[in-house]
Amino acid sequence: MLKNIYWFWDAAIPHEVCDFIVNSCDWENAKKGTHFDIKTKEHTTDLSYRDTEVVWSPQMSVVGCIAAQYIKASNENAGWNFKYDAVEDIQLGRYGVGGHYEWHKDIFTPEPFSNYQRKLSLSLLLNDPADYVGGAFKFKDLQEDQQPELKKGSIIVFPSFLEHRVEPVTEGERFSAVAWVSGPAFA
Repeated sequence: MLKNIYWFWDAAIPHEVCDFIVNSCDWENAKKGTHFDIKTKEHTTDLSYRDTEVVWSPQMSVVGCIAAQYIKASNENAGWNFKYDAVEDIQLGRYGVGGHYEWHKDIFTPEPFSNYQRKLSLSLLLNDPADYVGGAFKFKDLQEDQQPELKKGSIIVFPSFLEHRVEPVTEGERFSAVAWVSGPAFA
């Protein structure tokens, strides 16, 4: 049992940095977000399961460096102390009206040969919740009063095996950045 289900950084990133990250994305070339289908073992686009536009940013970008530092600090502060050494590229998401991501986990079966898998996930909210209606980030097994309440610049880090979702946006647009780190598979 985990002592800390997630580690939360309330409005940690300045608004100007969040705006810079959103405005520096090439949204004109965004692609529809995919999800990994456990049955087919393939990435697929199913808008009833996930409706998001995504762009990618390298690990060494501004948002990548932010993510790496907050994941490291959260892993230590929460007492997880998971072993990892690989940071993936950062996925930036835009959720328009109807945008959502159903219940899912970020962890996959360990990679053959390397025996690596995702260990920790990070989500950074890049705009003000007043800019949209809906779009709440939720954990499946937590009561409402235990759910994180993200503000612009808030970061949440959690073990990748926890089931979570983004509820449908009913007005406006929601912007976020997500990152993952991987390492030797959990025993």
